[in-house]
Amino acid sequence: MPRLSDERADGPKLRRGLRPLGLFAVMFFLVCAGPFGIEEMVPLAGPGLAILTLVAMALLWGAPYALVTAELVAAIPEQGGQYLWYRETLGRFWAFLLSWLDWLTWLFDSAIYPPLIAAYLATLIFKEPPHWLIWIVCLIVIWSCTWLNIRGVKALGQFSVALTGVVLAPLVVLVFVGWSEISLSPLQQWLPEGTTFSDALTYALI
Repeated sequence: MPRLSDERADGPKLRRGLRPLGLFAVMFFLVCAGPFGIEEMVPLAGPGLAILTLVAMALLWGAPYALVTAELVAAIPEQGGQYLWYRETLGRFWAFLLSWLDWLTWLFDSAIYPPLIAAYLATLIFKEPPHWLIWIVCLIVIWSCTWLNIRGVKALGQFSVALTGVVLAPLVVLVFVGWSEISLSPLQQWLPEGTTFSDALTYALI
């Protein structure tokens, strides 16, 4: 009778999925993908309040969400994610409704990023980029993402790791360059001139 190790050696090789670094990179892009799209938050809310708001969101919203997810994954160690969690607590109808609403959320949310990327890239060349250029860049982004999904999760992980380095490298450089300009003045002095705390907080939360 052959041993289990022999069967594994003679059988088909298992395809490796995402490595830990690739999984981290994919999760990074799913969650935030960098500080893009919040440029108006700093001049309207002030740099101090903007940073405090981002830190508060991570601690008050992100951390509890991560702990709840970890607890539910440990309690129901099955594939299916939040669909199973809703089905176990609220029933099949609400689990089905959640799945469709979550799918629609990702559908509309994904439509934001190609124009955002196109706006960043186009403004590097043109002060006021033409619409045809934005459309072309959007199509390139969409087709590139489609090609990555067709290639499989391994290629997606490798690309995400490389893109994470590209995104974070300028931030690291800016932190070191601007370290001497950091001011530890009170929060009131971090606000824009002529802006009250309530107005700045409203801009930061929006």
